Amino acid sequence: MIHLLSLAGKRALAELVATEPVLAFTFDGTLAPPVVLPSQARMQPALERCFRDLCALLPVAVITGRSLDDVEARLPVRPAYLVGNHGSGCLPGQEDDAPRARAICATWLRQMVDEHGLHKVDPGLMIADHGCSLWLHYRLLRDRPRAMGAIERVLGALQPAPVVVGARSGINLLPPDAPNKRTALSTVLEHASRQTALYIGEDEADEQIFRDAPESWLTVRIGRSKDSAARYFLHHQFEVLECLQFLLGKISLHGALSHA
Repeated sequence: MIHLLSLAGKRALAELVATEPVLAFTFDGTLAPPVVLPSQARMQPALERCFRDLCALLPVAVITGRSLDDVEARLPVRPAYLVGNHGSGCLPGQEDDAPRARAICATWLRQMVDEHGLHKVDPGLMIADHGCSLWLHYRLLRDRPRAMGAIERVLGALQPAPVVVGARSGINLLPPDAPNKRTALSTVLEHASRQTALYIGEDEADEQIFRDAPESWLTVRIGRSKDSAARYFLHHQFEVLECLQFLLGKISLHGALSHA
């Protein structure tokens, strides 16, 4: 993996800018610093300003497991593409899938709560309904081995069987045949009529993009990992600000040269 803010990384970013790419990010741990509770996640003011400026210059996409309403309330401006629930019921041209996804998630929620009492297993377990997906947040578990055993048993009993997407602080449950983040980004590029993309993410759900990304995508993981398929990395989330500032400078320079 190459540090994105190294000379080689900045050269790759500059070359990408010349292709007028889609700039895509996940939210938690990337645009917003890691937090204990999902409700605490907020972008820092300096990053908000850069994000707003980028949205006025290039197509920007935010692809997250949060619901659309939740993530939109945490952004300073709505980007060209806002994809919640990993894309389930939220992709351009696929909005008609949302009622089916919501119905499946409502069924799972009844099964987990009414039939299995999963919400009572541990006071630190949070079950959130994101509409077209469910989120099990377990960072605050008090008895982790016991709770994780119960979660595994209940998930194995859910009908229809969910697609399980892991993250640092919990898991998302998606309807069968739901798109993943890789599918979501491909759909965004097709809709935007672009061939190139920058994608910055930070957990296992983002590895779906990292593993299958074509050469024309510049993939970046927050935190260096020998197990990651991302080609570049940033040491910490706070380096995202420097990355966006660098992009803004290069975009401005590219625009000036294009009009010279």
